[in-house]
Parts: sequence; C-alpha cells; structure tokens
Amino acid sequence: MELKHKPSKFIISISISLIILLSSYSFFLQINSKTKISKVNNLNSYQMNNLIEGSYIPINPDGKKPVGTIYMISIDGLAPGLTLINPNIIIDKNMTFTYSGYKFLGTIAPASSKTRDWENFKGNLTIRVNETAKFQYWYNETTKLVSFKSELSPKGILREVYVNNTQIDLSNITHSQGGYFYNYSHYYNQKVNDTLVMSFIIDYNVSISYWFLHQVNIKTNRTDNPYLINKTTNIEGYYNYSIAFGDENVKLNATFLINPPDQNYIYNISMNIYQGNIENPLVSPFTSYIKHSNNSIQLSIQANGTTMYSLNFKANFKLQFLNTNGPNFWQMDLLTGGIDLRQRIYEIKCIEGPPSIPISNFYYNETQIPFPDLISVSSELGRPINSEDMNFTNEYNIKIGPAGVKLNFMCKFEGESYYLVLNETDKITITYKASHSLNLIVLDNVKIPVGGAELKIFYQDVPFGTLMSAVKTNQIPLKYTDNSGQVILSNVPNGKYSIEVYYKGKYISTYNVTTTNSLNYIFTSIPHFPIWIIIFSCISLVICLNGIYIYRKYRI
Repeated sequence: MELKHKPSKFIISISISLIILLSSYSFFLQINSKTKISKVNNLNSYQMNNLIEGSYIPINPDGKKPVGTIYMISIDGLAPGLTLINPNIIIDKNMTFTYSGYKFLGTIAPASSKTRDWENFKGNLTIRVNETAKFQYWYNETTKLVSFKSELSPKGILREVYVNNTQIDLSNITHSQGGYFYNYSHYYNQKVNDTLVMSFIIDYNVSISYWFLHQVNIKTNRTDNPYLINKTTNIEGYYNYSIAFGDENVKLNATFLINPPDQNYIYNISMNIYQGNIENPLVSPFTSYIKHSNNSIQLSIQANGTTMYSLNFKANFKLQFLNTNGPNFWQMDLLTGGIDLRQRIYEIKCIEGPPSIPISNFYYNETQIPFPDLISVSSELGRPINSEDMNFTNEYNIKIGPAGVKLNFMCKFEGESYYLVLNETDKITITYKASHSLNLIVLDNVKIPVGGAELKIFYQDVPFGTLMSAVKTNQIPLKYTDNSGQVILSNVPNGKYSIEVYYKGKYISTYNVTTTNSLNYIFTSIPHFPIWIIIFSCISLVICLNGIYIYRKYRI
C-alpha cells in the first residue's frame, strides 16, 4: 500500500508564519540601521544659542608699566657759584664777592608716573636748593648791580630771594646770562659801604634720561615655570628696572632714594651698572648701595646722564583658568560655522601678584589642537598672542616635540606686548578646523560586530556636541551601530574620546578611543547570539513537528 503524505494546514500555516516573521525581522534590522546611521551626518545641524559672555574690562588699558618714585635726599659737592659783575669793580676793590655755600632743602616733586615721559622713557624730579652769596661794596660811581650764577641757575627756577634775611619781590631780579642780577641802589642810598648777604632759593629739575621697567624672558623647559601646566599656576617674573640719572650738562654728586614699583612685593634684589657705549655697554655688578627693609634703594652716585643703573628683582604671580570644563583648561568649545569651524575659549585671570606690575612671558601648550588645524588666536583685551608649532624642526631638519599649539604671551622690549595685571581677566579664543574622524567598530564577546548598539560620545570627559561648556551643552544624539558594528563621526576635534556603550537599553561599559587611530575597535561583553542560529532553530523545529505529525498519523 502506497503512503501518501499531505501536510496538514496547521503545519503549513506555522511554517509560512515563521518565514514571514524572520524575513520581516531581518528587513527591520537593515532599515533601522540605515536610518540611525543617517543621523551621523546630522552632527553639524545643531546651532549654538543663548551663550552668555563675560565682561572683560582692562584694568591697565594702555599697558603703561609702573615706575615707582625717586627722591633726591642730598647733594654732595655742588660746584661753587660765581658772580657776573664787571671784574674791574672787584680789582678796584669797589666790591668783593664770596660764595657762602648751599643748603639742600629737599625734593619738592619726586619722579613718578605723573612726571614721566612715557613715549621716550624719560622723567624728572624737582629739588630745592638754597645758595648764599655775600657782596661787600664801597663807594663807586658805577651801575649799582650785583649778580650771581650757580650751577643750577641756567635751567633752574628762582622761587625766592632774601637780602640780609629780608625777602624781596622777584620782580627786582633780572635773569640774564644764565644768572641773576639785582640793583642794590636802595641799600647804597642808605649806606655807601655795606655788606649784602643774598640767598637764592632755586628749584631745579633733575632729569632722568632713561627710566624703564622690563620683564626679562627666561628660557625654561615645558614642565618649568612659566608654563601654565595647572588650572592654577604660580609664575615667577624676572624684571629689570633701569635708570640713568641727570644729563651731560650738569653733573651732580647726589644721593637718591629709589622706591621701586610695588616694592613690598619684590624680592631677590641686585644691581648692575652699565657704562660706556649704549649699544655695547660694559656691564658689571654694582654693590655700592643701601637696601632698606622696605626694599627702598639708597644710591650715592654722580648723575651724569651717561651711566645707567639696573635694579634686578623677582615677583610672584598666580594665574588661574576660570569656568573650566571637567578636567580641561578651556571654558567652552563650540561649532561656529560650516561643518568644521570651531572655537576653543579660555578665561584666564591674574588672581594674585603685585598691585601694578604686569606679568608677561608665560606659555600655554594646547596639545589637542594640531598646529596645521590652527586658524587664529585672539585676546578679548586686544593684546597680541604669538602661536608656535610645538612639533618644531631642529637644526637637523627633524621634527621633535609633541603635536599641538604653543601660545606665547610675550613681553616685547619695543612694540605691543601681552600682559595681565592683578584682577584682570582675559578671554583667549583659538579658532581651528575640526578636520578629524572618529571611526568606531563595536564587537561582542567573540569579536563579532554588533548591530544596533547605542553609543554616547564624550570628548575629554565632556558630552560631545556642537557646544561644550560648563554652563550649556548641545550634545549630539545617541549613535547606533550598523550591521557591521560601525559608527563614523566626521569633522570632529582631534584628541581623546570616551564612549559609553548600551545594548538593548542596558549599560555595558565605557571605552577610551582617539582620533589618531584609523579604526577604534571596542571590545564589549555583549553575548554572541547571531540571527542565523535563530533561523536554523526555527527550520529545525518545523521539520521536527512535521515529522512527528506524519509518524503519528500513518504509523501501522
């Protein structure tokens, strides 16, 4: 007897249903992965909004460096005064002249920022001197004049004149030939033989032919001061405070008291003396000075206008990056134009230091922005910042050093310099091209690509997006791997990223990747359970069920 087998409608319907179900599931995976991959290309569609910018008001807008104050406290050996009267009168014994001496009355106006010529680095201080001369006259028929000329009178300002301890009106004094003339007829008419003791109170401007504070650039390694290697960094500034007293016309032997700028904040004071040709001076240490406890300097010298004295000292500062984002020094990083134009913004403030001395000559290395990506560097205060390639070429034409941008906050002897003073805040903006790619492949526990894994992207521990800041973040949406387990992010900043992996809503782990790798494999603990196992199991189940049915129905 021939067995004829006709599958039941039940078995047929189960088989068809399983095939349709598996086909639909496979089609859904393909469509879903394509849809989610397309979101990767929408990275740059988010726009920055509602950013609040700080107020950056310069405390020292013109960059004038403080100069302290300078006093003269004594004059030693002022040249004797002389008379300009007719020598014949003295020869004929009609008159005698005796220079009685001088008395230093003090500094009337010290050299300070108010008296400084900022354009030419010069200044002056005003001293007052009382010079006394004695005139003894006898009967004569000549013009009744006495005269006096001192070392200071040609350029001095006559303030008061006393004759025999009586002050006379300055209108009675004539200034001529660099000296002072006085008609003593009033006294002669009373007494034809007498002595006149005359005191001349003279103010004199002592010139400072060179007067300048300059911060010295000390060469250091990257790990040394003055590199900003922490969010708060102590910086030690080295300074030259240079002064040349007097001019070549008047050579005064005098003692000066120098109060350096912010004198209570400076230390390690020493002095050098510069002599000879200004282009190639002879420099030597100078020790003939007295340093007082408050760092004032007492200096006894000849003020001749040709010798320069340089006070060397140090001062401490503390600079701080403000409103930083996570472990980073920058305040925010944002997309500003197109698909790859970004800006990285820093806020830097001088939080400790002398009240008025500026700090310059410090550096910051931004190692996450390759120098070829750099477009520009700017200061909100409008001060110049130099940028250099950290990966420089040495004398053997070999590239050395890490990749990145070195910012040089330089003090120039001439021209505009970068500087900060106490409590001054600046915003530094680096504009650069985000021209890098992040290629990720997620693998399961047997190193098979995982489709449909969810990825959260973090840049330097900050949620990655078109705006990254401590105040506001426009984070990109979740990324989903395709059937090959891959996600590609284009036009992203160079550097290190961390990836949080989720699968079917469950957090798996966090992994570190970098743009320097062409492919970043993410090895996860996701269990391996591929679709072909499901399909084979279902087909086997259908065959098994069909066999059982035939056996039970046609068994003998």
